[in-house]
Amino acid sequence: MPQVNGSLIRRRRQRLGIKLREFSALSGVGYKTLANIECGHQPNGVSIEVVHKIADALGTEADELLARVAA
Repeated sequence: MPQVNGSLIRRRRQRLGIKLREFSALSGVGYKTLANIECGHQPNGVSIEVVHKIADALGTEADELLARVAA
């Protein structure tokens, strides 16, 4: 499963003025799941379905949220 850039998600959400609980309702992703993602606690990655839900709620493309991993 892919890793996402949690700090980028947090910054974009905050820039939109959306509280985490509101974002959970808006995206359909659980509050604790979002909190863990934003804090970088995603040891097994995030399902692509969750990535798409978050991207849709932020008005962006899913690939922009993926963490860049050095090869």
